[in-house]
Amino acid sequence: QAHRPGTSARLGAGAARRGLSCGLRNMARTKTRMPNSPEGAKVAEAPPPAAVQVKPEEIEPVPSAATTPPRRSWKAGKADMREGGAWTVGRTVRVWWDGEQRWFEGIVLSYNNNPHRIDSHGNVGNIHRVVYQDGIYDENLLHSTWELDTREGAFGLEVPIPMDAGLQVPHGRFIKAEELAALVGSSDRITSYPEQDE
Repeated sequence: QAHRPGTSARLGAGAARRGLSCGLRNMARTKTRMPNSPEGAKVAEAPPPAAVQVKPEEIEPVPSAATTPPRRSWKAGKADMREGGAWTVGRTVRVWWDGEQRWFEGIVLSYNNNPHRIDSHGNVGNIHRVVYQDGIYDENLLHSTWELDTREGAFGLEVPIPMDAGLQVPHGRFIKAEELAALVGSSDRITSYPEQDE
């Protein structure tokens, strides 16, 4: 019987591929048995990979809110807001101190609208009691260069002081609720922290 040219070669190649395929299938079905195990004995399974043990000191700590300063968005108020007012109580501000030639961040604890009050720098007028990292001072914001953290809200928005929880001073210490109540309620002129018991 006559064949077309190349037919035998293709048939031979096909048989070779079938033989190779069968051999691969047989290899896939073959598993390694335990040494000296009888034919048909249960095939040993590979042990699962061991878990990687990480020492506690190797875990990098995640920064907490107490250790990570919040991001601020400082903005100076317009002319009608430069005097401040009762709405600033509880707000975070930064005040420029000429003597130090730098900004100081603080939180307004209280407001006194007595026009005859004298602030910590000798200015006369309405007083904002501000707690800073290094002390508590009475500030007349009308005579100060100051900016507001607008991440807490727009100018004129009141932010209540957490009287029951205490207050975290920016870059400073934590004021407990009892001391905070005394500072907010006091009308005495103040220029620094009261003495602390060690």
